[in-house]
Amino acid sequence: MNDLTTIDGIELAELANILGTETSSGGGDTLVRVPKLDHQHAADDDDGNPMPRGEFRLHMPDQIVYAKTVRFRPLASHVQYFLWENDKLVKSRALKNMREEARDTAGGIACGMPEWEVRAENEDLRQKYKDCQRRIVRGLVSMTGHNIEGDEVIIENQPTIYFGKGRTNYGGFFNEYIKQLPKGSNIFDYEANMSTERMKVGATVFFKIHWEPLLKNKLPMTQDVFETMKVFADTITAENKYVDDQYFKAHAEDSLDSKAMAAIEDSLEADLADA
Repeated sequence: MNDLTTIDGIELAELANILGTETSSGGGDTLVRVPKLDHQHAADDDDGNPMPRGEFRLHMPDQIVYAKTVRFRPLASHVQYFLWENDKLVKSRALKNMREEARDTAGGIACGMPEWEVRAENEDLRQKYKDCQRRIVRGLVSMTGHNIEGDEVIIENQPTIYFGKGRTNYGGFFNEYIKQLPKGSNIFDYEANMSTERMKVGATVFFKIHWEPLLKNKLPMTQDVFETMKVFADTITAENKYVDDQYFKAHAEDSLDSKAMAAIEDSLEADLADA
């Protein structure tokens, strides 16, 4: 990749605004799909075959690539809410920060997730919303890993998407990566080593994702990275347009229902008056 020395600064700033890349000084069908990065939860598969538990998984179109550690260059960071209810997915807009309104596809806000103080007192609500709020990080992942057969697979700068969720991994990217960056940096200026840590509470085993920012090496902006950022920006813009369309459609339908009910009530009152 060649360093990008003639980039339009205004266009890069506009991309950074969409992608949520700046650090503080203190679904529609048209979306581009990229391989998802997550980690192996289960110790074996449905047939009882052992799996590399705790290793990262990159879901490539032709195979899953596993690795104990990966290198990740973040290009976009958002918070988004997801809730499966009545066999239907409700999701919010992708938010650059928590000051933005989390309008969702059902016409609500943040998929109806109550404040923590309310959830803390209700086990059903805690279970319902435990994975609702997620940190979505899009970027480039590199790894030397293996497929399920054990063959070595090398991945370099593969566009990917990572979902940090739950009390264990929702805040990891913000606390371990964003908060450690130099003042005024963009998240794409650096990359991180990602690793997993096995945790156990009672009989439950889970894995905490760690982000180690590599701050000694500030990365250049290249044409390939810039083009990937543009694709991510288009994806996020389309995602938020889809959510907004569904949100306002739901409110329009509610308004029509209210008007229809009002008309029925008026008609009934008129009938009663004539009786």
